[in-house]
Amino acid sequence: MDQRLEPTATALVTQGYTIRLDTDSHVILARPIRVNHILHLILSIVSILFSAVLFAVPLPLWAIVWLVMILRKKEELYILDVVNGQVVSKPMRVQQNKTIDLE
Repeated sequence: MDQRLEPTATALVTQGYTIRLDTDSHVILARPIRVNHILHLILSIVSILFSAVLFAVPLPLWAIVWLVMILRKKEELYILDVVNGQVVSKPMRVQQNKTIDLE
């Protein structure tokens, strides 16, 4: 790893990123995006109670959304490069083999 990349990479590792690729002038770090299970539990209970009052049948509508979010794994990538002697960082989000540029 280039010494110019080391401080930025170290700071990202302390924030929960793991190093995926490490070459002389290129570092890729990744961190999984976690689902807030407490929030989704509360929303699921509220949706069940609301549907029971509205439709007279308790439907776990939000639980379906919660399940989709659990099954669809997302992660945040940080790509660090040395370009013309300067460190260039590029945050990205990956979702089931689709990359979304955050800049």
